[in-house]
Amino acid sequence: MVGAVEAVRGAPAATWLTQHGDPGKWLVLRLARRLCGLTLVELGQRLGGLDYAAVGMALRRLDARLPQDPRLRRIYDQAADKLHVKT
Repeated sequence: MVGAVEAVRGAPAATWLTQHGDPGKWLVLRLARRLCGLTLVELGQRLGGLDYAAVGMALRRLDARLPQDPRLRRIYDQAADKLHVKT
C-alpha cells in the first residue's frame, strides 16, 4: 500500500508519513482496510502504533473528504488501480 501511494505521489513515504495533516498516511490505511480487511487496531499497529480510535476517526474524515477533493480522489483512485482494488 505504501509503495502504491509513493508511486502516485512521486515522493518517498518518509517525507509524508510523519507530516501532520498529510493525507498520505490515511490513504494507505484506507487501501489496507479495503485490500487486507485488517482491524483498526492492526492498522494502527502497522503504521506506527496509532490508537484504533484515531485510525477510525481518520478513515471517517478521509471518506468524507474524498468526494469533495478531486486531487485527493485522483491520488486514491490511481493508487487503488495499482493495487487492483475496486473503489
